[in-house]
Amino acid sequence: MIKIIKEEWGFYGVFLPLLVAVAVIARPGIYLLIPVFYLYWFSQQKHYLIVLASLIIFVLADNFRLLPAFTEGRYVVLLLCSFFSVQWLSNIRVISLRWLYFIPFFLYALIVSLLYSPVLTESVPRVVSYLLLILNVFVYYKYTFKSQTTRFVLHFHGLFIIYFAITILSFLFPWHPRLFVLGRFAGLMSNPNGLALISLSLFIITDYFQKQVTGKQFTLAWILKAIILVALVLSGSRNALASLFIYVFLSFLFEPRLNSLEVVLSLVFIPVGFLLIDFDLLLQSEVVSNILRIDTLENASGRVEVWEMVMKQIAKEPWWGSGFYYDDFFMNAYLEQANLANDVVARQFSGVWNSYLTLLLNVGVAGGCLLMLFLFSLHQGIELKRLLPFTIALLFSAFFESWLASSLNAYSQFFYLYYAIQQRK
Repeated sequence: MIKIIKEEWGFYGVFLPLLVAVAVIARPGIYLLIPVFYLYWFSQQKHYLIVLASLIIFVLADNFRLLPAFTEGRYVVLLLCSFFSVQWLSNIRVISLRWLYFIPFFLYALIVSLLYSPVLTESVPRVVSYLLLILNVFVYYKYTFKSQTTRFVLHFHGLFIIYFAITILSFLFPWHPRLFVLGRFAGLMSNPNGLALISLSLFIITDYFQKQVTGKQFTLAWILKAIILVALVLSGSRNALASLFIYVFLSFLFEPRLNSLEVVLSLVFIPVGFLLIDFDLLLQSEVVSNILRIDTLENASGRVEVWEMVMKQIAKEPWWGSGFYYDDFFMNAYLEQANLANDVVARQFSGVWNSYLTLLLNVGVAGGCLLMLFLFSLHQGIELKRLLPFTIALLFSAFFESWLASSLNAYSQFFYLYYAIQQRK
């Protein structure tokens, strides 16, 4: 780990500390700091540092309450990486044209937002930013991974070991009240579910690197996966824990080294094991009860009530939607009109908490179908056994969070990155 830091001291010892310092004490400086370092790294052909810096800035930007400067930094990153992406558009050998399949959804979402959105200044930039994210991931990020795989993967581990080490230390030695939200640990993210989704995404990507790039003997991969699991458990997210179980279980079944007998035995003994477990006794355990938050399990922490209200609104305009960001506009309008009893209920109604309902609210059935067709196109040319565990796990998590319907979050970039790095064309 020390060797990794020494190798790129300018990144770990200069850029990252400066980035945090500027975000804390000189917020406008973010507009100068990021371009200066990005252009320098670009001139030095250190594209992997640009991509890694972009990934961590989006992660840090999730906590807009703690360090709002990173929220503005996302736009700088999007524009700079789009500029770099354009540099490679003419090189068909190293880029993917898969991002072009996103254009129909982009055009549809843009037209609907222009025609129907009550908040044009919010909706149009978000539609454009989604296109830029897809362009960057499937052109510049992919080019970087394919051309600088070893350096990218090595420093990916170094960067996120540092990030999650700080996260765990923040739990052990809390230094800010916003590290916790309503009693749950959120770490450096804006909410506990955000920490859980980042942990889930990075665990799966690290697992892919370990299986396909570094090999299972790579010590840093085991360290990173271990501290990611600790962070995920500390978040108390049932959604992420269930999604991780789905990924691990399906990965085991699709493991190419398993023979047919092992698969059949797994399909027999695992269900039998579940039947033999005394779940009533297990759920009475205080530790299990706290992690799974049994008292809010039945109504999904209030999400069911929110979903019922949102579905009534969707029914008024099911086919075309009302434009990007309408979900936030709708929920904010409800919060202003409602007389909510406490902070827990207010948080419950602060979002739609479902990517698919959010898509229906914003772009309707037509737009939702166009995005699903794009997601389907991403599976072409990639071995399904490798993709299905990831796809099923992440799309399951989207039932309880709205990340898939947005571009300016920390999770969509990792979701699409997983597809981009595996595509040949």
